[in-house]
Amino acid sequence: MKDTYGSVAGTIVEFNVVRDAATAYYAVGSADAAVFRRNHAYFWYPVNDSTNAPVAFQIDEPGATVALEKNSVEGRSGVGEPGVVQIERTQDLRKRAS
Repeated sequence: MKDTYGSVAGTIVEFNVVRDAATAYYAVGSADAAVFRRNHAYFWYPVNDSTNAPVAFQIDEPGATVALEKNSVEGRSGVGEPGVVQIERTQDLRKRAS
């Protein structure tokens, strides 16, 4: 039987600012839970002129519990935009690739 427990019980990410990254906040597959609170991400300029939609929060552990609270995400116009992916999970990436 495979051990399915993550090596980290949970991750807390709070009070950060990320600017113009392809993925602003990224929780890898070794955590069972993640809390993203009061973070700010803005995507004013594409990284390396990328045409891929920027991702605010990417979660690699499909079964992870994720809490998003009081975060703000801006697109090129300084407000939320439909071209910015708010949260993307590993299974979402697999669907887009196929």
